[in-house]
Amino acid sequence: MQPLRLNFLKNDKFAKDSIILFIGLFVAHLLTFLFQVIMGRKLISDEYAILITLLGILNIFVIPIGVIATTINRYSSLLIQQNRKGDIKRLLNYWLKRMLILGLFLSIISYLFSESIANFFHLDRQTPIYIFAIIVIGLFLRPIIDGILMGMQTFFYWSLINILGWLVRFIVGAFLVIYISSFAGWGLLSHGIGFYGAITLGMGLIFKKLYNHNQTDTPLPKTNNYVLVTFFILLGYSILLSADVILVKHLFPSSAGDFSYASVLAKMIFFISQPFTIAMFPRVVSEKNETSFHFKLYLKTLFIILFVTIFTATIFIFLSSFFFDIIYGISKPSFELIGWAHTLAWCMIPLSLLNTSIYYNLALNNFRINFVVILFGILYLLFAFISITEVDGLLSILFLISIISFFFIFINNFIGFLRINKGSQS
Repeated sequence: MQPLRLNFLKNDKFAKDSIILFIGLFVAHLLTFLFQVIMGRKLISDEYAILITLLGILNIFVIPIGVIATTINRYSSLLIQQNRKGDIKRLLNYWLKRMLILGLFLSIISYLFSESIANFFHLDRQTPIYIFAIIVIGLFLRPIIDGILMGMQTFFYWSLINILGWLVRFIVGAFLVIYISSFAGWGLLSHGIGFYGAITLGMGLIFKKLYNHNQTDTPLPKTNNYVLVTFFILLGYSILLSADVILVKHLFPSSAGDFSYASVLAKMIFFISQPFTIAMFPRVVSEKNETSFHFKLYLKTLFIILFVTIFTATIFIFLSSFFFDIIYGISKPSFELIGWAHTLAWCMIPLSLLNTSIYYNLALNNFRINFVVILFGILYLLFAFISITEVDGLLSILFLISIISFFFIFINNFIGFLRINKGSQS
């Protein structure tokens, strides 16, 4: 039986890469988990809410800025298919210059408007905003590294920089809040140090991988339209996934502390599903039209993610009180805290499936159907600011919109598959 298993992993590259990514992300998220344990236990609830809110803002931008990673991932894969691996270095230089300028610009804006940002989130000081502004520059550089490593399908290297980056964050953050002082700014600073550490290591690994490959004079593929369209699509999705903490901090500040605990734990369910989508994307990338192979791989990925998210959500719901006690030292979590955690856990299932569906269409350049995510993201914000009067209502709307948007895209993809089958038979 053992040789059969080894042959299966050797022959099924999707399974092999998924396992590498799963292990890598599992370790990275374990380190994130330990970071949250330290921060949740050492910071008072108000300080923890500040940290999670500012990290939430970063996460809001991480996904749409991830369009750069998606773009570079896709076009790196295409360059490799065209035997132009050395031209990935040109792609790297092209985007590094542009993203560095943009990151510096937004960092300066954050400094200039630090007081207004602090007031919006009911913060009593501006220091965390200054640290946030420094991290913003790296926020625009990291997707370039991720995109090239994933486009070259060097998933081990990508996992390695994630693990080492978050290991540095955990060690530095633990030291600062335990031995210096228990303020949110230290947690944010350690996040930045780990972030820049991962960028530096990733750059070194990319140059090592591409060192012996020569560049050509052939023009690079045009990426601007792809970037612009994908940015707004992923911005809509990031609002659905990450805006909850920010909305609660602004609309219901008295509930922000407890809600931060629930949100951080529940979103671990989403992170567990990521390796399968990441492994799927470069295999679906194609310059040609969608094929039945593409859809079957997409369907296979959806079934895996559906099983994994339902399984982990069920475990989380049954053991949520235990998790709050072990992680945050909350021995008697309130009824509201438990309820928020359970609802968020169920929300992560359709949000994970929606994430896979969006990236499937992006890999194939099927932008039109993904635009519904932008509309649903706007609808979610409108409901939050106009008609929602409590946290439970906000989460109910999030759950409904997540389910509707997933099925909207999935049905469209399924109809496209039926057309392909009908066309191939005729």
